[in-house]
Amino acid sequence: MKFENVVSLTQNACAQILGKGYQICTGTTTDSDGNKVPTYQTIGDGALTHLDSSRLIDVGEDVLNAENAVDRYVGSLITQMSKMVNVIDEYEPEIPSIMVDASEWGGFQQREYFSPQELIQDEMYNLIDGNVYEDHRFYKPRTTGKVFAEGKTIMCPISIVREQLFESFRSWAQMDKFLSGIYQNVRNTVMLGVQAYQHMLVSAGYAIAHTATQKVVHLLTEYKALSGDNTMSAEKALVSKEFYQFAGMRIAEIKDNMRIWSTAYNNGSVPQFTNKKRSKVLLLSKFGRGMKFFAKADTFNKDELGFGDFETIASWQATKTAGAEPSDPDEIFNYETVSTIMIKGDPDNKLGIGTADLTLTNCLGLIYDERAIGMTLDKEKTTSNYTAIADFWNEYLHKLVNYIVDANCNMVALALD
Repeated sequence: MKFENVVSLTQNACAQILGKGYQICTGTTTDSDGNKVPTYQTIGDGALTHLDSSRLIDVGEDVLNAENAVDRYVGSLITQMSKMVNVIDEYEPEIPSIMVDASEWGGFQQREYFSPQELIQDEMYNLIDGNVYEDHRFYKPRTTGKVFAEGKTIMCPISIVREQLFESFRSWAQMDKFLSGIYQNVRNTVMLGVQAYQHMLVSAGYAIAHTATQKVVHLLTEYKALSGDNTMSAEKALVSKEFYQFAGMRIAEIKDNMRIWSTAYNNGSVPQFTNKKRSKVLLLSKFGRGMKFFAKADTFNKDELGFGDFETIASWQATKTAGAEPSDPDEIFNYETVSTIMIKGDPDNKLGIGTADLTLTNCLGLIYDERAIGMTLDKEKTTSNYTAIADFWNEYLHKLVNYIVDANCNMVALALD
């Protein structure tokens, strides 16, 4: 297993999802009174910027630190509290379809691709007297293989202060409830990292389809050519019933065409086909909602939409534009920001999208074979250690995570340009 440290990449990606800087504790310093106080560093400001996504594919070791230091949460406890309410729910990442069960991952990461075999003439029904028939020629199976043997780890630490816990609760039940909230928050922090990886994976898939393999459908250009309406802009298209009907037709057409064995929708290295079960559609929420209300709601039967169910994401990468503040709602979740993908240049060109920084705008969706993009939370382990001098213990939640983006499989990008 190969690992690469991509801590800053993970923290920056999480910051862009949160729309604010990702704060980590960097140690302590001494104030003017001689007291030690914690120091913090803020990674990014949550605004849209280039991500080094090429480092994500198949390699990396990532550490997610809890946003608040120990004294932040134990200091917020009231000694001998009479009642406690935990405000904590389970956080669920946006794109469940790319998650692969750990038990299935072995077969998912070791792949054989099969090209059509040679078709030859059948002599059985056309026998000729005196002719010699060849019977021992070797026909090599037309297969190629690929192994994905790299992975990443996510680790999230938490510190528990023994004495303050015992002093802060009236019963074991209260303490158990509080600790359960802490542990759930640790898991939610890990899930935030998982969501950041999901976004980078599908963004990388989109960039590969758009730029590397050039399997991209320019919906607005095609609509203008078909309808003759050259006044249609991206803004108008997002509220146009006719445009959504056209876009739905094109998505259904592509899904149908993917069922045919060809290299029309992949990197051309080996012919592929995608049956209905494996065919997935991921749409930007602003586009998906329009598809639901302008097209799907206008059908008597939801199956008549033509291309079936789809998943949505609120943004490909970020929700906040540089300089925007949460008090300015028009700049949060605006279309220009949520539909943009920005990937840092990679001198090794791993993704095949070039060595320079890449910025893609008007990114609407991705149609893909479920084998093209995959992610699994393979293993989980918790370790701990006790610091006697300060009477606290640390616990670390470790998760082994594996990722795949495979351009051999069918992927088509949808662009509103």
